Amino acid sequence: GMFCTVIMVYLLEPFLLQVRGPIFILVFTLIFVWVLHLWYSGKLTVRVLFRNGIFLMFFGFLIFVGVALQRKQLVIGEGFFESAWGLLICYFVAAYNRLAAMVDGLLILPNSASGFYTLGFVWNFPLIAKMFGFSEIGRSFGLDLPSSGTENWLASFVAVWQAGLNGSLNWFTVFGCAYADYGWMAWVWFLLYGFISQIAWNRFLQATPWGVVFYPWVAVSILSWWGARNIFIAQADTVTIALTPLVIAVVTKNVSRFILRKSGQKWPTVVSSLYPNR
Repeated sequence: GMFCTVIMVYLLEPFLLQVRGPIFILVFTLIFVWVLHLWYSGKLTVRVLFRNGIFLMFFGFLIFVGVALQRKQLVIGEGFFESAWGLLICYFVAAYNRLAAMVDGLLILPNSASGFYTLGFVWNFPLIAKMFGFSEIGRSFGLDLPSSGTENWLASFVAVWQAGLNGSLNWFTVFGCAYADYGWMAWVWFLLYGFISQIAWNRFLQATPWGVVFYPWVAVSILSWWGARNIFIAQADTVTIALTPLVIAVVTKNVSRFILRKSGQKWPTVVSSLYPNR
């Protein structure tokens, strides 16, 4: 009951704000954790993966259509499904079209060359960013940082319209966002991105608490490359998601050690306790 309540409260925000990202994050995270459980239980099969894949695509399409209806981008009636698929394809194609316009110099994103798109977790670092004025410090060094993410978001629509394109489609792919920040040197950022992703993947396979919590976020970030406007891995949530399981693990482990020591038992690992046959 508590789990369902938390899910419902979480889903309220994206539907009120008419955004899709948070819902996709929730779905992908739950699926990754479920797949990990099946893998360690020895129940993971091609059939199960195929079934979950079909469910994921269907659920994702429903989310897309639901938000489009809220935004009045779609109207129920004749030709509804053709319009829905057409809108979905437009989002995919338009994102790469915007990327091409950026490389060609026709489209310049607001706050380019400032690290805003790829280093959002720095400018909005939890708890201390506002306290120490990280954005103000960045501006003092000449970085064109917006006063808020909303300001940048609204300016992105204008930038696309000014480039002679449909401004309502303001997705630029992760490549476009990285290009806006670093130009052709964006490969360095992707190299670091890949290094962190590999570490998270290894810990995920080992079923460590940090890996189980953090890798789904990394995976969702990678899966959103095609349509990214705000790169998930660059958001301040990344810091929170990465640090929270570490804090919980330290506290839980120390408390459990104390309890087990009193009972004369040894501290079991996460995997061996949940899946003793592996």
